[in-house]
Order: sequence, then structure tokens, then C-alpha cells
Amino acid sequence: MLLLLRHGQAEWQIKRNHDMDSQLTPLGHKQIQSLVQFWHNGDCRQTPCDEPIGRMFGSPMLRAQQSAQYLEKGFSLTSEKCNGLSEAQFYVGDNLTKKPEPFAPNNVEDASEKYLNFRKDVEETLRALSSACQNNNLLAVTHGGFIKTALRILFGNDAIDFSIANASLTRIEWRKNRWHLHDLGWDGHLQPEERSL
Repeated sequence: MLLLLRHGQAEWQIKRNHDMDSQLTPLGHKQIQSLVQFWHNGDCRQTPCDEPIGRMFGSPMLRAQQSAQYLEKGFSLTSEKCNGLSEAQFYVGDNLTKKPEPFAPNNVEDASEKYLNFRKDVEETLRALSSACQNNNLLAVTHGGFIKTALRILFGNDAIDFSIANASLTRIEWRKNRWHLHDLGWDGHLQPEERSL
């Protein structure tokens, strides 16, 4: 089982400046703390959190590392840095394939070259993580761009976008010769006022 956790809210999301490697906001810290507390309270019987985590990987970017630190303390895990979990250095949504009509065939070559390069890196990382979690449940602390692109790869469609909230979990599993999407952007540990995109 592979759990993809988007980091808590980061300063660049509020200020929309060019510092793509900014730290968590106070809300971002609270979002991740809420996840750890929810997990520890055993409130996760019907959630992505009910699986014991064997290994944890994290993006080297500051907001992901700060998020991972809460999980390290809360679960006695060490986060292994993985450069492949980093966020794209451009706005992914502006670089996706565009279709002339809703059910036109998907043509990945219509996407920008920088998106295609990012997509290739995400696929390589996804393959490595999938191999690493053969006998473990694996948690990856990453970014919205990575998670959405991983889902596009699994769905075989680069003309689709997703809303992935901060501090949300997406749970995928390779089983019985197919991918299973168990949870998409699950954020049941957050109160309505704690939610952010």
C-alpha cells in the first residue's frame, strides 16, 4: 500500500511569490499535527490511516520536511529523503494536455516539454516507491503536483486535474494485476476551518 501525503499549507500558497521552497504556515503546522493526533487517537478505523507504516519517504523541500518531522516524532519513523518526490518548479496545470472536446482521445505529446520531463521523473519515482512497498505500507510526504501527476500516469490521462487538499492522504495499491485507488485526497482528520487547497 502506498500512501501519498500532501504537505501542510505553505507560505508560497498564500503569498504566491516565487519562493517555491517556503516553510509551512501556522495553519500548515496545525493540519499535520491534526493528522498525527487523529492517527494516535485511533480514530482511523475507516480511513487511510488504519494501516501500520513500515517506511516513510519525503520530498527534500522545506514544507514537506517540516510535515515529515511531525510524523517522525509521532510514529518513531525516519523519513528518507527522496528527490523524486519534489514539486515541479512550474505550475503543472498550465502545462497539461488540452482536449478540444470532453471525450477526444488523450494525446500526451500535446503537453509541454517541461511537464513531460516532470511526468517522466514522477513515473520513475512511483516505480521505485511501488517496489519499495512490496512488503511494507509506505508513506510518501510530497506535493500536489506529484500526487496529481502520479494519478494521471495511473489513469493514462494527462488531460485531467484533481483537487488535492493540504495535509490530505491519497492511498493507492497494486493488487490483482491492477491499480486500486482507495482514497483520493482524504482529509477527514481536519475540521472545516482547517481545510485548504
